[in-house]
Amino acid sequence: MNSADTEMSQEDRAALVQAVECLTTESFVVKAAGAVGSVLTLPGKVMPKRVKTWVLDFAQSAIKASMYGASATMRDGPGTPASTKTHKVLTAVSGAAGGVFGLAGAAVEVPFTTTLTLRAIADIARSEGFDVKDASVRVECATVLSMGSDSSDDDEALEGYFTSRSALAHIAVKASEEVAKAAAEAATKAGLKSISTDTAGSWVGQLIVKILERFGIPLTSKIAAGAVPVISAVSAATLNTLFTDYYQAIARGHFITRRLENKYGEEAVRAVMKGIVEERRRPVSPTSTVRSATARRRA
Repeated sequence: MNSADTEMSQEDRAALVQAVECLTTESFVVKAAGAVGSVLTLPGKVMPKRVKTWVLDFAQSAIKASMYGASATMRDGPGTPASTKTHKVLTAVSGAAGGVFGLAGAAVEVPFTTTLTLRAIADIARSEGFDVKDASVRVECATVLSMGSDSSDDDEALEGYFTSRSALAHIAVKASEEVAKAAAEAATKAGLKSISTDTAGSWVGQLIVKILERFGIPLTSKIAAGAVPVISAVSAATLNTLFTDYYQAIARGHFITRRLENKYGEEAVRAVMKGIVEERRRPVSPTSTVRSATARRRA
C-alpha cells in the first residue's frame, strides 16, 4: 500500500474502486453485439459512407450545442443525485421510434439521443459536485464521449483513459475559454437568453473533431445496427439503453476521479487507481464480493 492510499479515506478509496470499475467496463460495441448480434460490428456493410457523414454531422451539432449551453435547462445544485434511469428510458423511446424508420429516422434520432446522452453525462457531473453551468464543465462533459476503451485488460483500459484525457487537455482548456467568452458576450446583450451556435471557435471545432474520432465508432455502429431490417424496435430501444448506460458509466468513473483529484492531486489518485487494478488481478477468495456489484450500484 502506497502513502497516497494510506492517506485516503476509506470512503474515497471505495469511490475510486467504483471509478475503476466504471472506466474499465467493456465497450458499448461489445455489449451491444452480445445483445443484438454480430451485425453491430459491421456498420460499413449496412451504412453508406454519405449516410455515415451526415450522421456524424448531426452528432457534431448536438455536441456543439451542449458546450454552448445544452445544460442551461438543468437546475443548479452540485451534489444532486443523478436521474440515470430517466435518461435511459428517454433514449430507449428514441431508439424504438428511430428503429421504425431505419436510416431515415436517424435525422431525428441521432441529435436527440446524442443530446440526451450528453445531458445524462452532465447530470452525473452535477451529482459528483460539479457546476454544469461552468463552461469548462460543459466542455469536459463532451469529452467524456471520447473516453472508454476496447481493451479487455483493466490496466490497458485505465491507461487508455488517462491517455485520452491527456491528449485532449490543452484543446479542452482553450475550447472552455472560447465558450466562456461567448457566454460573457451573450450576457452583455439585452434580451439575449442563449448563446448562438451558428459558428464555433476554432478550438471548439478542433475538440469536436477529436471527440468524433472516438464517439463516431459506437454511434455509427448503433445507428447501422438499428437500421437492419431484422432488428426490431425493441432491439433498437435496447441498443439505446446500452448506449446511454455505457456513457453514464464512463462519466461516473471520470467525475469521481476528477472530484478526488481536486482533493488529493492527480498523481496520488492515479497511483491508488493503478493499485486497485493490481489488486483485481489477484486470485479472488470464495468469500470475496463480486466486483461487478460495484458497477451496478452506479445506476
